Amino acid sequence: MLGVPDRRFPPVEVPDWWPYAAEFTHWHVYRGTDQLYHARLALTDVTARGEDPVDLRDMIIRAIGKLRDSP
Repeated sequence: MLGVPDRRFPPVEVPDWWPYAAEFTHWHVYRGTDQLYHARLALTDVTARGEDPVDLRDMIIRAIGKLRDSP
């Protein structure tokens, strides 16, 4: 039946990071055991971490800037 929730599966919570995910499609983001948000650029060793999604977004932007400035 359409529109009826399936009680076998709990509702999926949207991660806090999702509003920013479209900006950084090549970054893998996860929440570590230290409760910080961590991100890694795919196929590289470039990483960033932040206390919340907004902080992580800022750190990713900073990491991208460093990549562009490096020789």
